[in-house]
Amino acid sequence: MSKNDLVSLLERLGEKIVLTDVSDLPVLGEILNDLDKVEKLSSDLKNKQINDHVEWLKATIEKIIVGETDSPAEVFNEVSKRFSDLQTLINSIVRDSERGKNKRKEVFEYNEVVDKSIFEEFITSLEGNLQEIENLILDYENTGKQEDLNQLKRIIHTIKGESGLVGVDDLNKVCHALEDFLSDNEDIDVDILYRVKDWCEEVVEYYSGQRDAYTHVKEIIGLLEPGDKKERKVKKKKKRKKEKRKKEEIVNEEKSEPILIEEPEEEPEEEFEVVEPYSVDVELLPDFINEANEHIENADLNLLTIENDPSNAEALNAVFRSFHTIKGVAGFIGLKEIQELSHRAENLLDKARNGKVVLEGENIDLVFRAVDKLKEMIKDLEEVTKTGVVKPQGREFYQLIKDIENLIRLVDEGIIEVEERVEEKKPVLGQKKVKEEQPKDRDEETATVVEEPAQDEKSKDDQHIAPDVSPEVEKADVEVQKVKLKEIIKIDADRLDRLVDTIGELVIAESMVTQAPEVKSIESPRLAKYVSQLDKITRELQELGTSLRMIPIKSTFQKMARLVRDLSKKAGKKIEFVTYGEDTELDKSVVDKIGDPLVHMIRNSIDHGIEDNPEERIKRGKPEYGKIELRAYHRGGNIIIEVSDDGKGLDRDKILRKAIERGLVKEDKELSDNEVWNLIFSPGFSTADVVTDVSGRGVGLDVVKRNIESIRGRIDVYTKSGEGTTFRLILPLTLAIIDGMVIKVGSERYIIPTLSVVTTFRPRNNDISTLMKKGEIISFHGELLPLIRLYKLFDIENAKEDPYNALVVVVESENIKVGILADDLIGQQQVVIKPLGTLLKKVPGISGGAIMPDGRVGLIIDVAGLIRLSRESNVIEKVIGR
Repeated sequence: MSKNDLVSLLERLGEKIVLTDVSDLPVLGEILNDLDKVEKLSSDLKNKQINDHVEWLKATIEKIIVGETDSPAEVFNEVSKRFSDLQTLINSIVRDSERGKNKRKEVFEYNEVVDKSIFEEFITSLEGNLQEIENLILDYENTGKQEDLNQLKRIIHTIKGESGLVGVDDLNKVCHALEDFLSDNEDIDVDILYRVKDWCEEVVEYYSGQRDAYTHVKEIIGLLEPGDKKERKVKKKKKRKKEKRKKEEIVNEEKSEPILIEEPEEEPEEEFEVVEPYSVDVELLPDFINEANEHIENADLNLLTIENDPSNAEALNAVFRSFHTIKGVAGFIGLKEIQELSHRAENLLDKARNGKVVLEGENIDLVFRAVDKLKEMIKDLEEVTKTGVVKPQGREFYQLIKDIENLIRLVDEGIIEVEERVEEKKPVLGQKKVKEEQPKDRDEETATVVEEPAQDEKSKDDQHIAPDVSPEVEKADVEVQKVKLKEIIKIDADRLDRLVDTIGELVIAESMVTQAPEVKSIESPRLAKYVSQLDKITRELQELGTSLRMIPIKSTFQKMARLVRDLSKKAGKKIEFVTYGEDTELDKSVVDKIGDPLVHMIRNSIDHGIEDNPEERIKRGKPEYGKIELRAYHRGGNIIIEVSDDGKGLDRDKILRKAIERGLVKEDKELSDNEVWNLIFSPGFSTADVVTDVSGRGVGLDVVKRNIESIRGRIDVYTKSGEGTTFRLILPLTLAIIDGMVIKVGSERYIIPTLSVVTTFRPRNNDISTLMKKGEIISFHGELLPLIRLYKLFDIENAKEDPYNALVVVVESENIKVGILADDLIGQQQVVIKPLGTLLKKVPGISGGAIMPDGRVGLIIDVAGLIRLSRESNVIEKVIGR
């Protein structure tokens, strides 16, 4: 029999040992017989270690069979480990004897002794085995069945044998260590199994030419070894180093020239080479960018949780998985630097998961830096999608890598140690706190973020925080979620937009058909029923199409939590951040456009709203911590978003003084409170005496107002001196459809957004008068409102000129009310918004168009623009005082 027969015999024998129950005496007898065969076949190798292994195995199994051991199961575990050592030794000797060397190649070439086709078959089969391993890990994680673990052991054992035969030594060592890990541990950490499986994929990619290197084998084996074994290795290593230093000192004393003593046990420190620009497959980047951004948001959120509770294992594992996933996909695509940074951060997080380092203070700041750098690098990839070339990172990137590695080194060398902690946890900056009571101990100068469920319009006194959920309940919730898992299909946003647009066209066409005089004149109950059914289905389809674009505002709120953490830390203020209604849904296009306004409002609250020091707050009878609340809820077919703070409130006198200095108002003008508050939205306006990194340049709130109005929204300000300020955004649910009031002016139809309409009424005699020959005003409930005649502004023929035979629609924008004169009110209806094209895009007072049920085009009124247009007549300035 040949050496290959010996290897095959060892393979079969290894499977028996892995799967055998220690009480199965007949199988133990078969193992004893097989060991006799191994002894005979290995005699040609003339190796004393092999003989010692075989003799020990035979003697020990005989003791188990005759019952001479107190703990057969533990002894048999030692048998399994000893046999693995024997198998590794024989495979190594067989391979070395055939190729005459035992040196691992730095640049891979397939094993000369093994046929190339055999090696390729091994790599191909390994890919399939890894997929099966992943499925088994998933099954074991969900069910905990021993049979899944047994099957996993069988596959690992097979891979170990085959990898040893073809010369993939690192894989062989890891499989060996994994077998020991599975045998020695009753409570298996599946995260370690996933990590090993991912490392095996790195090996496959390396040998198939898809990557330049894979994670060092020592790192993976370190995950699998028990702590006491690692300690023994460290002590042994230190002892060897000490002995070698002594030896070197003796040699150097004897010779004039120093002699360098090689230390093969020591691995050289890994150095980083500056990456040259390189190309990647741009077709893979869009999906990676989207998925990476999701993982980064998730990491950001969970890091805030960890900062408040460093022992939160669930959050720590979530951050670890985010970095791990980004690393794996980046490696597959070939994004070397993103992979490198993710890998380093993952190593640090792994130390934290194993209790070797606590993520707090500068340690967690380092992880936040890694997150921020990844955000920057992934944003840069948008440019790469056009060029296909990745530009190398600068010094900041390599400094971050070095800082992470230095921290890991300090942890490994025992310079940084984890101390026992028994004190009460303190709130820290940016932490989202879900379903927990408010922390009372607030000694740290940081900010806490509290997350609350969605709420309707209730008083704040009715709000409460849910009690802690017991582990049993949490476990039950998880089980329920597994049952409710749904299949998700990712659809390109452009295709979704086209679907919604097409549904809009269908709605228009259906209205034109059902409202056509020819159809309405048909007196057929049967046809009327069909038309009614068509209308019902069309409306349902419209609602469904709109709902497809609706997404929760949660991700935007989560970004604000990180913003509060960073800005409050920079400003040195103690701030608690609370969110309500994160599950409130609105159109994706609206969500995309409210991010910047929220950033500016929160910056304003932190810099101008919250007092500069806790002592000032305490003197005013307020808590030491400032409070910023972010809320979202539905009201009247709109979404309301509020940013509130309990700070100083707006300073009326200071705002007026600044406005007069900038020439925004005349000194002798009397302004209402609302008009004064609206001055803060003027371009370039700021009450800050000093420009800071946070605010003070006067480029914030005017952007807020402009962006909100661009999506047909409105912003109101409510403030009370010494108590705080609230910014309220009133937004449409969607930008594709608008609820409007349709009015008739001459032969034209106009649509006024319902959001802007206050009321309608028919004027009575003497309600309308002329103001100093500058324009008309109308009396409305004791107020004098400017009157706008649309037929004059837009040069419309055949309109009613006598206002007492017409209708007045009172509208409001920027806290300014005006009356619009219309011939008649046609009704209220939903219309699909249509752009007016390039030529008519910037017509003052008009924001878009819509196709009416009769097929005619109606123009949508831009109330704010209409008011600005009417100011040319100067009547509005005369009435409102500016």
